[in-house]
Amino acid sequence: MVQTYYAKPSTGVTEPSPSLHKNLSLGAGTGGCFGKKLWPVLWREPGALSPGSRAPGARALSQPRERAPCLSPGSARPVSAPGAESGTHRGKMSSAASSADPADLSTLSQLDEATLLDVLSRRFHCDQIYSYIGDILVAVNPFKYLPLYEKSESEKYKSCSKDSLPPHIYAVADRAYRSMLGRLATGPKNQCIVISGESGAGKTESTKLLLRQIMELCKGNSQLERQILQVNPLLEAFGNAQTVMNDNSSRFGKYIQLRFHSTAVKGAKINEYLLEKSRVVHQDEGEKNFHIFYYMFAGISAADQEVYGLLEPKFYRYLNHKYGSDEIIQQWNKKYHEVCNALDMVGFLEQELVDMMTILAGILSLGNILFEPQDTGILKVTDQSKGWLKAAAVCIYF
Repeated sequence: MVQTYYAKPSTGVTEPSPSLHKNLSLGAGTGGCFGKKLWPVLWREPGALSPGSRAPGARALSQPRERAPCLSPGSARPVSAPGAESGTHRGKMSSAASSADPADLSTLSQLDEATLLDVLSRRFHCDQIYSYIGDILVAVNPFKYLPLYEKSESEKYKSCSKDSLPPHIYAVADRAYRSMLGRLATGPKNQCIVISGESGAGKTESTKLLLRQIMELCKGNSQLERQILQVNPLLEAFGNAQTVMNDNSSRFGKYIQLRFHSTAVKGAKINEYLLEKSRVVHQDEGEKNFHIFYYMFAGISAADQEVYGLLEPKFYRYLNHKYGSDEIIQQWNKKYHEVCNALDMVGFLEQELVDMMTILAGILSLGNILFEPQDTGILKVTDQSKGWLKAAAVCIYF
């Protein structure tokens, strides 16, 4: 899984006061939309490359989901890396990263797909999951915890030059923020960060890391900044689902626009697109519906289930008549309360939460309604489904 980030001046935005009002935008695609290809580089900041040099990222990169094997010390046999999934990597592997491998792959003397993947692989096995290709940041999902996102790391990447520290997603956030404010050579300009990659590459988590760092850079601690950070749990609950590739796959794309006045954020707008609505009524083998349906069953009390007219999850076709283990149910319960806290933080009223859960219960009941053909050619609700029809009607037209 490889993903790219790059900053470019945003176009088509009319600003009443260019010196005071600026936009910083984040766009994240879905693995289902873009498949297993990366977008090639489309934009770069002026002056990022010397004249006549080759534009980095001219070819789209792709990489299998499975993590490649690494070599244990003193052994020629590959062993699985800690916390990683087993698998193979196309091409010949090296056991350790060479000290000559640059952090910026655009400086390689030979710039082709095989060379890029080989260097990325060696850096990956040394837990160097971030690499530059010019203005692009390439990230490889480590499938394990790495101490890269603590407070100390966040502080380290504030107002740093690109070459002074190893590649990091915090450096992208810092450069975009400072470019927007005009603290770099280009002057104040709107900025856009595009995040793309295959399913499971880490786009959702990277978006959260970028938002968190940007809020840290603008020293945001007001109600507005907290609301912006709390939006992501809601988007994930209603727009993410488990697939065969990824347990938390975004089934939509999102475009987040942050509005700044001077150095402080003053507003935010989120647009979603290409939502996989068909997932509500059908999921492939080994996949699940949107998270919120499972969170709801795990989080609400037995008394509330009666209020919403809910039965056990195994009775619902939209859930494939399956649920989860006790351990997973506990995780869903925690997620449900996070969603409720997020709803409260962004301004939802308690009655609106009740209305939302009632509608979700009605959707599940609708999924159990069956029809049978009549001699006249019309379809009629089966007698066995009339109870589900009534339950759905009560929920949706309450």
